Amino acid sequence: MLLLAAAFLVAFVLLLYMVSPLISPKPLALPGAHVVVTGGSSGIGKCIAIECYKQGAFITLVARNEDKLLQAKKEIEMHSINDKQVVLCISVDVSQDYNQVENVIKQAQEKLGPVDMLVNCAGMAVSGKFEDLERLMSINYLGSVYPSRAVITTM
Repeated sequence: MLLLAAAFLVAFVLLLYMVSPLISPKPLALPGAHVVVTGGSSGIGKCIAIECYKQGAFITLVARNEDKLLQAKKEIEMHSINDKQVVLCISVDVSQDYNQVENVIKQAQEKLGPVDMLVNCAGMAVSGKFEDLERLMSINYLGSVYPSRAVITTM
């Protein structure tokens, strides 16, 4: 009886192994995809934007500092794989006002089409007393909520 149960278990695991590639989600094909990266002017956001751009994506960089955005745009454009790719830069604080974030996303969609991928990298880290960290929590939480809410209906 135990041998029969073990055989059924092995058969079930093999069946799952064989079927999983058929039901697994397919990776997003990035050539021609519109990728929005918040916090894209530096750090992880900029690195992700570069990698997506290397694979043929159209990039919208969103960050607060316009000078850093333009600098990041130049760096990203060095990795172009075709002459149709675009890097759009929009300066806005994604944690302040949802209506501004929504307008920025609409603006990006008008120029580059619907958003295929949103990468929320806007954030910061500071140390201090918990009661003094309200701005940090706002940026790290609302900075992801507002852009996600703005693109969810068109993705």
